[in-house]
Amino acid sequence: MKRWRVVLGVALAPAVLPLAYALASLLLSGYVFDAPGHLDKFFLEVAAIAIVCYGASYLLGAPVVIGLVLARRLSVLPCVSLSALVGAVAAVLVYLHYREGGVESGLAALLGACAAVLVSTVFCALAGVPWRRRTIAAAA
Repeated sequence: MKRWRVVLGVALAPAVLPLAYALASLLLSGYVFDAPGHLDKFFLEVAAIAIVCYGASYLLGAPVVIGLVLARRLSVLPCVSLSALVGAVAAVLVYLHYREGGVESGLAALLGACAAVLVSTVFCALAGVPWRRRTIAAAA
C-alpha cells in the first residue's frame, strides 16, 4: 500500500455516509425544496452527519486498521468484517444509552454494521488494501 493512498482513504472514506444521505434526500424526497428554509436545514443536517461520521470513523476504524496492520493480517475481508462488528456493537451501545432498551436494538446493530461496511469498503478501495493476505513461503 502506498502512503498517499492510505491518506486519501482516511480523508475521504468517512464522507461516503453524508454523501449517501444527501443524494438519497435529494433524489427520493421532496422535503429539501418544499419550503423556504428547508435547504439551509438540509445543509446543517449533512454537516452534522459528516462531523459524527468522521469522529466515529476515526475512533472506531483506526484501532481496527492499526490492529490488523500490527497483526500483519490487513486485507479486505478481515477489515470489513471487523469494522461491521465494531460498528454494530457501537450502534447498539449508543442506542441503549439514549433509548434505555427496546426491541429496536437489532435494527440499530444492522444500521451500524451497514454503515461500517460501506465506510470500510471505500477505505479499502481507496487505500489499496489487498484482497488477500500475502503469504510468505518459508524456504525449505
